[in-house]
Amino acid sequence: MKKELFTEKGGISMTSAQYLSNLGQEKAKEAKEKLSHPSFYNTYIKLVDSGSEKTLMSQGLIESDLRDIPKLLEVISKMNAFTAYCREAIKDKDETLRKISRMKIEDWLKYSGREPLPKALGFEDWLEETGKTIAEHKIPEPEAPDPEEENLAVLVSRLGIDEYQRYLELDSRAAVLGKYVHDNDAELVVARRQYLEKLTKRLSKEGTGRDTCIYEYCPSVEKKVLEEVFESLQKEYREVSAKLNKMRFDLREAEAKRYTSDKAEYDKKLSEYDKEAKEISVFNKNLRSEWSDYYKSVSSEIYKISGEFYSWQVSEKNRVSKLKIIIPKALQETYEYLESLGKKEGE
Repeated sequence: MKKELFTEKGGISMTSAQYLSNLGQEKAKEAKEKLSHPSFYNTYIKLVDSGSEKTLMSQGLIESDLRDIPKLLEVISKMNAFTAYCREAIKDKDETLRKISRMKIEDWLKYSGREPLPKALGFEDWLEETGKTIAEHKIPEPEAPDPEEENLAVLVSRLGIDEYQRYLELDSRAAVLGKYVHDNDAELVVARRQYLEKLTKRLSKEGTGRDTCIYEYCPSVEKKVLEEVFESLQKEYREVSAKLNKMRFDLREAEAKRYTSDKAEYDKKLSEYDKEAKEISVFNKNLRSEWSDYYKSVSSEIYKISGEFYSWQVSEKNRVSKLKIIIPKALQETYEYLESLGKKEGE
């Protein structure tokens, strides 16, 4: 803003300047009209052979008019100068008000010689700016152990080749022996039972009268031999079953021990992981709380400075709006002349 054009005391308002400028232009227009198409001769017309007197068509400037030309030019010059001055002042003031309205707070701070507006950093940017880092797990999250396997077939399938073959042999042998010498309906059990019955009841008959048939039962093997073989097979079945059950028990016990051991190790690692997780949670919570305090503080400062800026804008616009145009000495005479004309028009 051109400060030399304005004053807070004295001077004329924008409205008066605009009004007097318009009035000056009217006077300049009147002078221009008097100078429009100047002529320094009179023009007459006469009809040929009419015998009448010549008629004046147009009249040139007379001496008094001629001597008024410098005054008219001076009027135009002074009115234009006054108008140009006032319009420049009005334009400058309007532009200043627009600049104040469009001014950014960053420019205002620079213009005022103040520090730049602080920036409220987001959490990630704040971490980078301060060199702080969020805490992370150093202990890997433990994997839960495989659940205890209850399917015997799966446990058996995990055996080494030798043990696996031994288990199959025992299982097959126990199944065969059980089928023939252990179950109540096993063929050898039924045959032995029938054998012992026949020893006590060697004869039987079937039919009646002349059609009666007599059956006699004679042992084909000695009872002692049969009992020895039968008892031997039953003994072998019990021994095979015991070995098979022992293998099954061992498999289940080993699996239970494996799961118990793995679960204990998992619980231990999980406890350490959870402890670290709590420490990390507290650390990161405090870190975010620190950032939150910083962010609130900076935001409060920004809000405060913004308020000062907006207050300045309102105040400055009010101050500039009230400024009046200074009439320089060179234009004082023209101003007084136009002002007197304005008063006459207002009467």
